[in-house]
Amino acid sequence: MKYTQAFEGLSVSRLGMGAMRLPVQENQEGKPLDFEAAREIIRRCIEGGINYFDTAYIYHGGHSETFLAKALAEYPRDSYFLADKFNLQANPDFRAQFAQQLERLNTDYIDFYLLHGIQDSWEEPMLQSGCIEYFREMKAQGKIRHFGFSFHGSPDSLRRLLAAGPWDFVQIQLNYMDWLFEDAKELYEILDQAGIPILVMEPLRGGRLASLNPQTAEKLLAAQPGKSLASWGMRWLMRLPRVAVVLSGMSNVEQMDDNLYTRYRHGIDAWWMDASEPNVRDCTPMWYRKALSGPTALGTTTEYFNAYSIVNADAIYNGQRSVFKHKKD
Repeated sequence: MKYTQAFEGLSVSRLGMGAMRLPVQENQEGKPLDFEAAREIIRRCIEGGINYFDTAYIYHGGHSETFLAKALAEYPRDSYFLADKFNLQANPDFRAQFAQQLERLNTDYIDFYLLHGIQDSWEEPMLQSGCIEYFREMKAQGKIRHFGFSFHGSPDSLRRLLAAGPWDFVQIQLNYMDWLFEDAKELYEILDQAGIPILVMEPLRGGRLASLNPQTAEKLLAAQPGKSLASWGMRWLMRLPRVAVVLSGMSNVEQMDDNLYTRYRHGIDAWWMDASEPNVRDCTPMWYRKALSGPTALGTTTEYFNAYSIVNADAIYNGQRSVFKHKKD
């Protein structure tokens, strides 16, 4: 396992476990958590060297927090890091919510605490609520070790929030699709310039980049036999130097094994993360950017995703081919 040193004195796994999409009974949405299946994922995380576990007040109706407390109880508290989030919409009483989270997690401190999912429309209510000052007080008392926020807003909103700092880290949605068609590239550059460690959510765009159309899949699988479609998205992402931790909401052990293979077996990490390699630094050539003027040029949503996948597969394949062709696992 590779670890980031972005947080002074800590070795945090570059792959984090997101507890938002844990397995549920009968594999049906809305059903209770499948505790044994979920605990097996946590066990495999620990065995694979993952030590960052992300949850939130609202995940699985609050049961994600209590599940993590039980699943991690057999391990020393200083052997892993807990990340949790304050949700203003779920309960604006931040004091009560934070106390409840400590109780659910069965801990007296949270390693990484975030304001949850800030959008432009929630920016001002969050800033004016008094929660930021309270959580900084909790940090001064040692009940929060690192304080940041997760973000789904515009670049201008991000700049305003950074001005309300200091912040220890920021979590954003980042993947090659949002880099090209949304604001992810600009958000990354703002945080990079500010020197703030980035935690990544939705690295595969909610699974869309792990299930591409047949034309795309054929090309990527031919370029790297044995490498999953998901691994292309992960490898593209992890080349970015400001990215500290990538969260993956792994719902089964197969996804866990795939993620661990992508990064940490057979020395893969040592070569594809080399930022000095030009083709790794820029896998999105200009011809691709000119190929599509944006989502509105492609009609329906399905047509957009299909066309995007086909063209972007060419961009990634051509951009990284010279790196991949000499590597034999």
